[in-house]
Amino acid sequence: MIKNIDLFLKKTFHGHFIFERHVKVLKDVVHGRAAFTAMHEGLIYFREEGQYQLQGERQTFYQERYFKFHTDGFSILKRDMSPLHHFQYEDKDRGVFRHTHYCGADVYNLKLEVESANMMRMSYDVMSPTDPYSLCTVYTRIK
Repeated sequence: MIKNIDLFLKKTFHGHFIFERHVKVLKDVVHGRAAFTAMHEGLIYFREEGQYQLQGERQTFYQERYFKFHTDGFSILKRDMSPLHHFQYEDKDRGVFRHTHYCGADVYNLKLEVESANMMRMSYDVMSPTDPYSLCTVYTRIK
């Protein structure tokens, strides 16, 4: 049971991580690094970058997000600060948070599992009429 979920998550969403992402569409595993950097007023900047193989060629990518804390939960915001996911603290005892995001005909079901202050798992199941897929990313703190 997590007693002070707000403080625990702020400590977890801080620092540097490595990650491994399994995407069912790709035959390769995505590897990379991620960093959480505190900004101001409960806002945390998140950036991840990595590499994967696609048709025999090495590809690189990055993405940026913001994590924003509220009294009842926290949100993940896109780079332009528009909302992407919102999580309530109601699942705090298990450290499991869920949210569904709609983008046109696509439905993104996200499950964020905070296993410890040093490890978390983020899983997406994307239902799409043209390109359904699922992925699972495990983030491990660099010590």
